[in-house]
Amino acid sequence: MKTTILKKTIHTAILLAGLALAANAQTPAGGGGGGGKAMIEEKLGEYKTVTGAGDDQLAKIRTVLETEHQAKKGAQELPEAEKAARLKEIQKTARQDIRKILTPEQIAKYKAFKESKETAKSGDAAKSE
Repeated sequence: MKTTILKKTIHTAILLAGLALAANAQTPAGGGGGGGKAMIEEKLGEYKTVTGAGDDQLAKIRTVLETEHQAKKGAQELPEAEKAARLKEIQKTARQDIRKILTPEQIAKYKAFKESKETAKSGDAAKSE
């Protein structure tokens, strides 16, 4: 009886360790969160919905976002001291490039959207404290 329980416990521990390793292997270098196709699609959806950007604008924005993503992936190899500054620079450049694609009205709409999103986020953080 004790041997059976011990075997089940060991099998469970091995299974959990394997799952943890598999989950870790699927996380991109740098801890994820850096973008990827899903993030690009999400942002494109935001631009389309919030600003009413047309297909030609969205195609140009996609190119900017893909370029940003690749640059951020490359920056992951930098030493920590340089990486934060480089990532900030990459993001600033992408934002500037997108502003060149959108009209002033669209920029204003997206800016208001981002501000409301940040307000909601900070409101949620305050609730959880």
